[in-house]
This record gives sequence, structure tokens and C-alpha cells, in this order.
Amino acid sequence: MTAVLGQHVEQYVLISTVSAYLDWPAVSVSEDSALWPSSPTYTEDSPELAGLTIGGQYGTLKAGCEAAAMEGGMRSLIVRPGVILGPGEYVGRGLKLLARASRGGRWLLPAPPEQPIQPVDVRDVSTFLLDSVEAKQDGVFNLVAPIGHSTYGSMIDVCLALTGHRAHPVWVDPRWLDEQAVRQWTEIPLWRVPRGTWQVDGRRAAEEGFVCRPLRDTLHDFKEALTATGSSTTHGKASLGCVPSGRPNSSTLGMTLSRQALGSTCRETRLGVEDLDLIAQVAGLCGFVPIATGEPTR
Repeated sequence: MTAVLGQHVEQYVLISTVSAYLDWPAVSVSEDSALWPSSPTYTEDSPELAGLTIGGQYGTLKAGCEAAAMEGGMRSLIVRPGVILGPGEYVGRGLKLLARASRGGRWLLPAPPEQPIQPVDVRDVSTFLLDSVEAKQDGVFNLVAPIGHSTYGSMIDVCLALTGHRAHPVWVDPRWLDEQAVRQWTEIPLWRVPRGTWQVDGRRAAEEGFVCRPLRDTLHDFKEALTATGSSTTHGKASLGCVPSGRPNSSTLGMTLSRQALGSTCRETRLGVEDLDLIAQVAGLCGFVPIATGEPTR
């Protein structure tokens, strides 16, 4: 493919992913870290992918795309973003966070609130790509926010501010959440415990001009875009409006209907829980003490 393109285009631009790294999210990674072993010829049906997890399959195929982009010495710009948020985001992470904040009540969240996170704004990604093409910039770049740019707690604070401070965070030990079989990354968006998740080195892109706007601006503009399209984040009745065909959507994130009946066994007593928000109350009955509770962190 790239051999054919090379006859007609000056540069190939590929949006890859940090999932292409073999050891992510277990450890921190840089652009020089090893990728999943792959080939430009691999497809979803390739036997080499049969024994891999979904994440491993995705990373392997992305690594194969990168290999294809660099075939034949063609000029290539390859970017590996982490989590991308902002107007038009259809995966549902931002939407689910805002919808949950809007619903109010006790909001169960993974401690510590000081945990650094590295989401980027889709508009900043686009700006970097366009500027790089114009400058004839080649190479491989991780597109992530600088470590320390934002934290999970500050993200929650922004969600609360945008929805009228209806909810009250209850920060609990992630090990306890694991014991309750709460799924990382999906049932609680952007929560993941492997130490490399939010330790992606983005200095190379920053040195070439990649700038991340404050996360509060990203979430504010995302909410404004939802309002403009008639979508809602109130009372949990959130919708993305238009989701591209074949793409994931918000139904894959947050608590499903079946999980709203999540149970927890405490002191040999089966306690029914109608929503993840109420696990904090169950934890109290079990003698578990939350790390922090009450008003939003500032």
C-alpha cells in the first residue's frame, strides 16, 4: 500500500496508539519502547492473534499498521495518543463522567485523587498533526499530556463544577474495588491501576510544539457541544447524539443494567446494591473505612 502511495503523496500520516507498546500499561513507555511483534500483513483473522487478549490484538494490529506506514522508506508521521477527549468524542468517557456527576449523591471513586492522568484534547492532536505536516515533520511521537498536567481528582472537580456540585465523592482503596469485581477503564472511566497507564513519556512531542490545553477547558467545551446537539447529561440519561457506524459508544462504559444489581458479600450476609454509588454504604456495613469522603476535593 505504501509503495503505491509513495508514487502519489509526499508524506503518510498515521494515528496509532499507546496500545501498540508491548509493555503498556504495565510500565512507563517512551517512543523507543518495544512494540507488539507484528507484520503489515496481519489481520483480525491472523492465527498469530488467536491467543492474545483484545488489547493485545488491538496493539498488534496497530503495530502492523506502523510497519506498513514505514515500508519502502516513505516519509511518515506516526503519532501514538493515549486517551483523547473533547468535542465529538463518541467513546463515552467524558459523557459518562458528566452524567454521573449530574445525577448527584455519593459518587464512588478510586483513590487517590492525586493520581496523575494524561488525556489530551482532540483539537490539540489535530493542531499538532496539521502543523507537523506543514513543517514536513516526520517521526514517531507520543501524544499525551505532561505528567502532572492533571489528576483524577481535578478531573472529577471539573465534572462537579460543570454539573452544579450535585454529587459527593467517596474515594476508596482500588484494591477494594477489585474485590467487588468493578471493571477498570469501563465501569469507572479512566480508572486503571497498572503503574504505566499514566506514565507515558510525551517530551518528544512537546519539544516539537505539542501543547495541551487545561482539561477543564476540554470538558467544558465537550459539555457545550453536547448541549448544542441536544444531548443531555442530566439524571444519567446521556446520549452521544451521533455515533459513527461500527464505532464503540457510551453503552460500553459505566454501569450496565445487569451491574446495577451488583452484590457484595459482607460478614456472610448477601447485600443487594442497586447501583455502584451505593457500594460505599455496603463498605461501611462491612467495617470498611473510605480513604476520603465528603465535599469535592479542591
